Amino acid sequence: MVFALISKVFCRVIKKKSTLNVFSLLVIRYGSTALAFFIGLIIARSYGSLATGTYYLFVSMVNFFALLSKFGSERMLTRVGGAESITPKLKSIWLKSMVVASVLSFFVSMALFAVGPYLFHWFYSFEDSQLLVFLTIVTLFPLSFLGLNCGLLRGLKMPKLAALFDGLLLQGLIFILIIFLALRVIEDAQVCSLYAYSASVIIVSLFSIFAVAYSLRNVEFSFKSVSYANIFVDSWPLFGVSVIVFLTNWTSSFFLAAIASESEVGIYNICWRIVLFLGMVMMVFNNINSPYFSKLYSDGNIDRLEDRARRTSKLCLIIGVLVYAPLFIYGEFILGIFGPDFISGLDAMLILSAGQLFSMSFGSVGYILMMTGHGKVQRNLNLCSLVLLFLSAPILIAQYGIVGAAISTSLVISFNNVAASIAVRRFVGIQVFPLINARFS
Repeated sequence: MVFALISKVFCRVIKKKSTLNVFSLLVIRYGSTALAFFIGLIIARSYGSLATGTYYLFVSMVNFFALLSKFGSERMLTRVGGAESITPKLKSIWLKSMVVASVLSFFVSMALFAVGPYLFHWFYSFEDSQLLVFLTIVTLFPLSFLGLNCGLLRGLKMPKLAALFDGLLLQGLIFILIIFLALRVIEDAQVCSLYAYSASVIIVSLFSIFAVAYSLRNVEFSFKSVSYANIFVDSWPLFGVSVIVFLTNWTSSFFLAAIASESEVGIYNICWRIVLFLGMVMMVFNNINSPYFSKLYSDGNIDRLEDRARRTSKLCLIIGVLVYAPLFIYGEFILGIFGPDFISGLDAMLILSAGQLFSMSFGSVGYILMMTGHGKVQRNLNLCSLVLLFLSAPILIAQYGIVGAAISTSLVISFNNVAASIAVRRFVGIQVFPLINARFS
């Protein structure tokens, strides 16, 4: 009966073709999340919360440095790819974005060589800081390329392929390599998981390059068709949004590592990974809707834009409630699967779930702002949210540990979505919250 209800809502909310895209993308996204769940489970059950915390800290830091190297180009490619067809100009933008990412990755690598060992000392209990620097640099370049390629694939209306690369395939390789390295090569779990992540990123990045090159194979390109200055100008507002969003998601982990310990980072991130089942629906619809939002707005079709946004919000809210209920009822059992140390994160998981569910009810407000040329507005809202997080997280974490981290994160996510909803109403002229009548005056 539940599946029949979901199917009925899918068919009524979005037209048939989009429904099939949503369903298949949901399968890919939830498959990758399930694999990420088992990756954390293997590390947690075999080696405890300390190794789990080390792994998630490494992943977060590598992704942050890759974010600096991409400079917002992945979101820019999504927007440009959605607004244009496959043209020589688009191919030129992609190639020049890859060049920019390569140069920025080089400079970030040089900075890591100089200050990396001192920086990592504040967060890691791992003694071999030189190995951490080496693995970070080796992973940095391919991770940056992977982000750009997946961003362009989403813009070209191939979100399933993008989700396959940065989700299912990546997590699947990490899962396989962790098991292989742990059983055959490396005994130290901390080193094993880091090597597995780095190798997987390199392999998947190569596949993504081949996929984009194949998609653009029939068009010529000219480096003169677009300048590097234009790429920086178009990417800068989206870069600010990307950095602030990333820090919003990971600042609590960084503060936990600095104030508490890597073990608490591991417990908190396991809770957050479980809660991502709630947010995965929103990620799926964001990936599908981003190019459509850009196209509808550029065509001046505001009515269809509002209708699509409101239906997406309604569907996300319904699915979110269905997903949240089992976490609330069986949360202790789910955390106990990872080991007795992780049961202490039950309150944090429930708080994060409640915050995520509330945020999902506002739909794709952030993506609507970015895909309609209001990236600066979203950047400013995210900046305010980040300031709120930096003010609240240290105080709450010092007082309540991982529960304080969960409170701070949920508060900031909720604030951001409420503010973005108001901004969408003001600058785009649409109402996306499903419990408020459209175009109210």
